[in-house]
Amino acid sequence: MFMFETESLWNVKVCERIFSEARRGRRVAFAVKEERERNYNVEIQEKLKSLAFSDQRCTSFYKNSQGVVTTIFPWRLAEYWRCLLWVEWVNYEKWELKL
Repeated sequence: MFMFETESLWNVKVCERIFSEARRGRRVAFAVKEERERNYNVEIQEKLKSLAFSDQRCTSFYKNSQGVVTTIFPWRLAEYWRCLLWVEWVNYEKWELKL
């Protein structure tokens, strides 16, 4: 539940930004920059190497068909909370939509 609540609060912050832009007459969307996504995935895979989920003997449902762990946050919950404490807008592209 803690992760869901943390994610929900982060989503509210994103929605507040979108609504703020809308009040100024702008329709916007945000997307993670490709470079940041790639770097984040590298960070995760590096951390996962030290966890049991990545062991070849582990047949966890967290692994995809290639044996890559794709669906777990490998750090402590306190780190998850810290990562979602605020939106790091520098990691996002802002798309302005035409009306």
